[in-house]
Amino acid sequence: MKINLTDDLLKEAVTIADIREFEALPMEHEIEYEFSKSFNKRMKKLISRSSMDSSDR
Repeated sequence: MKINLTDDLLKEAVTIADIREFEALPMEHEIEYEFSKSFNKRMKKLISRSSMDSSDR
């Protein structure tokens, strides 16, 4: 069986798949997460470094 995909059919299929994928994602308030201690430590270091760089300007 041969399927002849035109640009319009492909665009429609991708759009539908995109919408379905997006709708399957949980809402932001439904997501629970906790950053690791090492991540928080690296972020503090990065923010501190960034603050020092911007104060030099």
